[in-house]
Amino acid sequence: MSESTADPLRAELTALRAEVERLSIRLSNTEHATQHLAESLDGIETQLLLALENTAVSAEETTLQPAEQAAPVPPDRMDIDVLSEWVDANIGRWAQRKLARHPGQAGFVWCAHWREHPEAITLLWALRRTWLDRVNQPGPAMLEYFLHYFYPALSALTDPLGPFHACAANQHTDSPTLLPRKSRHPGASAPAAERPQSLQPEVGR
Repeated sequence: MSESTADPLRAELTALRAEVERLSIRLSNTEHATQHLAESLDGIETQLLLALENTAVSAEETTLQPAEQAAPVPPDRMDIDVLSEWVDANIGRWAQRKLARHPGQAGFVWCAHWREHPEAITLLWALRRTWLDRVNQPGPAMLEYFLHYFYPALSALTDPLGPFHACAANQHTDSPTLLPRKSRHPGASAPAAERPQSLQPEVGR
């Protein structure tokens, strides 16, 4: 082979070797990049699995924990002034009945001094609470209030044997309770002042 023919071949071979080396370097870099990407994907997959496990555990703990009960709403304290305004507006200036003007007279037995009757106060306060519960409800709520609560309560208060039995529209009479207010329940201990001398505690011993 002549020198003129060999020189181009050497040059081409040299170029091919350089190209092969360059491609080898690129392939090596690609393999490193692929390995790094695979490791990154493995890390992301691991983090996702951990997150899913934590979410499942949290959901299970939430399901197993008993639901916290809401604190009971304390009953509203009876306010005689508030009750008086409500009774005046919703019974006194609204209800229409033939009133008994004197005790024993035929007619609706109502006491203008109903505040002096403990049973009436308690029943009227309960009636007001029921009215507050029904007044803003739709449909037949108010009709149910009148039929099932208002009229039965009013009948109980104004019954000839009820708390107003000795009163009339223009007259109030104190009515005795079932148990005298100053008496003791059967079996209750007597106050110290009423005990026999032998039962009085001795001082100084």
